[in-house]
Amino acid sequence: MLCKNMCLAAVTSDSQNIVEQLNTTSALANYATEAGVVQKKKMMIKIIKYNDLEMEFDMIGVHEAIANAFRRLLLSEVPSMAIEKVFIYNNTSIIQDEVLAHRLGLIPLKADPRRFEYRQKDDEDGTEQDTLEFELKVKCTWNTNAHKDTTNPDDLYRNNNVYSKHIEWLPIGDQGSIYKQSDVGPVLDDILINKMRPGHELDIKLHAIKGIAKDHAKFSPVCTAFYRLLPEVTLTRKVEGEQAERLQKCFSPGVIGVEEKHGKKRAKVLDARYDTCSRNVYRYDDLRDSVKMTRDDHGDMLASEAVVMNLSEPLLNQGYAIHTDNWYSSPTLFRLLLDNKTYALGTVRKHRKNMPAAVVSKKLTAGEVVHQSSNNILCLKWQDKKDVLMLSTMHDSSLMTDTGKTKRVKRKVGGRVQVEEAQVVKPQVVIDYNNAMGGVDRQDQILEHVTLPQYPSRGRPSLGPSPLRLQTKNWAHFVMKIPPTATKANPTKRCFVCAQKKVRSETVWQCEKFTIESVGALPPDVLFLEAVKVLKNKCRMFLDELNKSTT
Repeated sequence: MLCKNMCLAAVTSDSQNIVEQLNTTSALANYATEAGVVQKKKMMIKIIKYNDLEMEFDMIGVHEAIANAFRRLLLSEVPSMAIEKVFIYNNTSIIQDEVLAHRLGLIPLKADPRRFEYRQKDDEDGTEQDTLEFELKVKCTWNTNAHKDTTNPDDLYRNNNVYSKHIEWLPIGDQGSIYKQSDVGPVLDDILINKMRPGHELDIKLHAIKGIAKDHAKFSPVCTAFYRLLPEVTLTRKVEGEQAERLQKCFSPGVIGVEEKHGKKRAKVLDARYDTCSRNVYRYDDLRDSVKMTRDDHGDMLASEAVVMNLSEPLLNQGYAIHTDNWYSSPTLFRLLLDNKTYALGTVRKHRKNMPAAVVSKKLTAGEVVHQSSNNILCLKWQDKKDVLMLSTMHDSSLMTDTGKTKRVKRKVGGRVQVEEAQVVKPQVVIDYNNAMGGVDRQDQILEHVTLPQYPSRGRPSLGPSPLRLQTKNWAHFVMKIPPTATKANPTKRCFVCAQKKVRSETVWQCEKFTIESVGALPPDVLFLEAVKVLKNKCRMFLDELNKSTT
């Protein structure tokens, strides 16, 4: 079982039953606290491989402990049908009755356990609702048509090998009108049960019932079930030529590919899923710094990432593009969206996990661009008035002239400085982001219709006091100037924040709710942070009371 995320793999004889049970887990949810607020994170399951005998799926948005719980449930709690009673009327083969009964009980059956009831404890015969009856009658004889010189047992004898295909189903009651032999018989026809020689004979009746592996291992619907964190392989630099071919050989087939680009062979990551935690790359001093191997941790999604996945769930796997600001964006989220055939574009914070250090730490001048791509995710940094950090799964690093804007550029011509109008050149990813977002950023979403105080700038008058969130009853805070006194037209107070840092500083701002005596004269931004702290404390108190009431 792998986990993506965590990815779970199960080899089973009852895949359809388990798939339908997994589909019901969309109602499962786990809760995490971020900043004292309860965030609901919905679990997602993505089936990677599914056939009659094997299934592999990703579990997204859950902790490793949940994946391990699924593994244990698959091994011991999912019911199946297995042979429980063996009535031996004749066994003249060399295998003992007890060993033969044990081998028969381990043969997996196709019967759907959901269509049967559990047999009552004291019921020895069973009914058509809780029992399947089978018969195994085989007798080994000489093959009279065998060549006289042959020594092959398969040519000399008939029925010398007893396989699961020799087991015949005997319908009970109306079972014959409901099921077919192919619906309830053994999963495979070539399971070897016994070897016999002429004169050996088997005459056995079998009763199969419904049970779970907690009672006996033969009821386990899976041969094996395991999980692991999904591997992540990231190239930290370009690997070309002979090094690319050597790097490819250091990993399992399908992990690293080699492509021809501009006449050179260049290594790229194809699918890290097939990585088996190989460390062969560390044998080479010139390659050990070219690759970074980690484990994907979608299972520990941030609350911001969980919000995007929950809200976009109806739109996934339809080819849509989602635009996010830096509070939501992360390489983990964009990888997850891309796995669900959904594109993404947005600004991103430089401290997000898995951000490429070569891009984040690069010092740029105005108009300069640095970028890096990995696993179809572009990370780009562009210097405008300040650094702009972008993530995209649908762009490259191409530049495009933005004809909608111009800027003044100073140039020296003949010893004189001339000011000229020049078009602004921006990366296409920045242009598309601006067009899609329409100027809306995270602060606008948080403050909604509330306007923060605007201070005089270049002689323009202030707009006056405005409520500073949070805007519920008794929570609106109005930042205002300290009123004049009889002796001072512009009085000031010592800044509360600066005083804590033992720095002498004066402020002309105060709040009507927080009096100067109790809190001090806080700047608007600090006051807002103090209000948020109070909200966090209230949320923690609410959660504590909720926990007490539930316990």
